[in-house]
Amino acid sequence: MAILIFNIVFSLFMMLLMVLVKKHPNLISGYDKALDKENYAKSITKGLFITALLIIGAAIICYLLKLEVVAVLVAPVITVVYGEVVLLSRAKHNVNRFIVITFFIVGIIVIPAILICIATLPPKVIIDATDINISGVYGVKYQKSEIKTIEITDSMPKIKLRTNGIGMGRIQKGDFSIENMGKCKLLLQNHTVPPFIVIIDHNDETLFLNFNNPEETQSMYSLLQNSLNY
Repeated sequence: MAILIFNIVFSLFMMLLMVLVKKHPNLISGYDKALDKENYAKSITKGLFITALLIIGAAIICYLLKLEVVAVLVAPVITVVYGEVVLLSRAKHNVNRFIVITFFIVGIIVIPAILICIATLPPKVIIDATDINISGVYGVKYQKSEIKTIEITDSMPKIKLRTNGIGMGRIQKGDFSIENMGKCKLLLQNHTVPPFIVIIDHNDETLFLNFNNPEETQSMYSLLQNSLNY
């Protein structure tokens, strides 16, 4: 919700700039040197307005789909990419227009798609003599001496609130508020299909971990247990 509010506030700021520029076009850099001052001012105000609408629309979509990783980048990506589109689209040559379109597609579609793919990758668990490192988005590293218990369960408590993380359907990663448990970290590739590995450290902080299929989760649990000589 905080990211959504930020994007909305940022969009309103863009709208405010649009009003100021419309009333005082001399605030625009390069306005005095423009050959067609009226069209120059109109293109800037139009750009600000469209940028604000794109940010609001993209932010709402990301919020509804729970794509927080992408939502963080909505304002800067759209502002920079569309700004480049406005500037470069004045070019007269078709080659330059093709470059503009390419930049736009890469900035709005390809980059978020890559980020989503990275976020959906399963965590990688690396175990050595002293540490257990669970890498990936919202990963965590434990010293073996800090781990209080490692258990496996078929019951996942109800997720009440996502405080700092991503939620994309069955995938839940980051910090969440869990019913009757409070703040927990989730690294779940499928929060609807058990089992779930539960790691509790010496600070009583809890991690729920699972993978795409139950066999992989069960195998990882056995590996973790053996590494701690439980």
